[in-house]
Amino acid sequence: MEHKILAALARARKNFERIDPHLSSEDVSPEGALILKRIRQFYYNDTKAPSADMDIVRNQVLRSVQNPKHKELFEVYFRQMAEQEVSDVNVVAEVMAAKRDVIEMSLAEAILAKDSVRKDTLIERLSSLRMDEDLEGAVHEEYQGLDADSLVEAFDTEHLIRVAPPSLNSRLKGGALPGHHLVIVAYPEVGKTLLALTMLSGFVHQGLKSLYVGNEDPIKSIIKRFVSNLSRRTFEQIDADPQGSVALARRHGYDRAVFAGLNGGTLEDIRSLVAKHRPRVLIVDQIRNITAGAENRTQQLETVARGMRNIAREYDLLAVSITQGADSARGKLQLDMGDVDGSNVGIPGTADVMVMIGMTEMYDAENRRVITLAKNKIGGIHDHWPIGIRREYSSFVDFGGQK
Repeated sequence: MEHKILAALARARKNFERIDPHLSSEDVSPEGALILKRIRQFYYNDTKAPSADMDIVRNQVLRSVQNPKHKELFEVYFRQMAEQEVSDVNVVAEVMAAKRDVIEMSLAEAILAKDSVRKDTLIERLSSLRMDEDLEGAVHEEYQGLDADSLVEAFDTEHLIRVAPPSLNSRLKGGALPGHHLVIVAYPEVGKTLLALTMLSGFVHQGLKSLYVGNEDPIKSIIKRFVSNLSRRTFEQIDADPQGSVALARRHGYDRAVFAGLNGGTLEDIRSLVAKHRPRVLIVDQIRNITAGAENRTQQLETVARGMRNIAREYDLLAVSITQGADSARGKLQLDMGDVDGSNVGIPGTADVMVMIGMTEMYDAENRRVITLAKNKIGGIHDHWPIGIRREYSSFVDFGGQK
C-alpha cells in the first residue's frame, strides 16, 4: 500500500494536498520516508506543479545515498512504484479511512486513561479528518447540459460579494462568491488587520452579516478600530464622544458585524460560532493561532487553512483567513507564495485569492503599501499595485481618496 500512496502523491498535487497533512513518519518505511521527503520538496519548490517529476525525485534520492546496496534497494522501490496501477480516489479514501480508524482507537484509549490533553488533541485531529472526508461528498455536484439561465445566474453580479478596497475588487472582476477562500499575508506590523477591517467595512456596507474571529489582539481593541474605520474618527475623537461615534458607525453597518475573541481556539470553535451566527462572511485573524491536531507546524497551518476552505463551502459563505508572512517578506514590496510563513504550498493550495501586502521603510514613512495578488482564481489577474493607508482610521485607501 505504501507504494500506491507515494505513487498517488506524485501523480497529482490534489492527492498530495489531501493526504500529506495526515501522514506521519510512522506511516511509511525509512525508504518511503526519504522518497516522501523529496516529493514534498518538489511541490514546495514549484508551487504550480500539477504533479511531481519522478525522474527528478529519483535522481535526488539516489544522489543522497552512498551505499551501493542502498542504491539498489531504492532502484527496486522506484520500479515498484512505477508499476503500480493507482486509483487516486480509492487510495485517498483508504488512507483517510485508515487514519480515522487509528485516531478513533487512540481516542478511546485516551478517554479510558482520562488523559484530557491527549483526548482534546485527538478530537481536533478527528474533526479535521472528518471535515475533509465530509466535504468531498458534500460538494460533489454533477451537471450535463446546464441551461443558460442557471449559468448566468451562477455568475450574476447580484451574487457577488464586493471586496474592499475598490482597486482590489476590480481585479476580482467585481467580487468574490460564497464558498470562496481569500488569504491575507503580510509580515508583522505591515497591515494585515488594517486590510481585514477595510474589507469588513465594505462587507457590512453591503448589508452582509459578517463574523470577525480574533485571536491575535484583544477583541475590544479590534472593535474600537472598526468603529474608527466606519465613523472616520480617531481614537481621541471616539474617547471624547463614544456614543456619537458608535451612532455614526451604526449608520454604516456596525451592527451587522459580530466579533468573537478566542484564546487560540480550534476549528470546531470557529464552526460553532458560524453555526450560531450564520454569517455571509467569516474573517479569522489569525489562522496561525488556531490549534489543530497535526504532526508539525506546517501540517497544522495547512490543516487549519483547509478547514477554513471547508467551512466556506459547507456554510456557503466567503471566508477570509489572515496569516503571517515569513522572514523573507520583511522589507519587501512585492511578495509571492514563498513568503508565507510556515506553509508556502498548503495554504496557497486552499486559497482562491492570495492578497499579499508588502512594505519598505520608505513606503512606511509615506503611509504606503504594495498589494500583490499572488493567486487569483476569481479574476485571473496576477498584479501588484501601490495603495495608501490611513492609520488613524485603520483603513486602506486607494490613491485618489476612495476607501
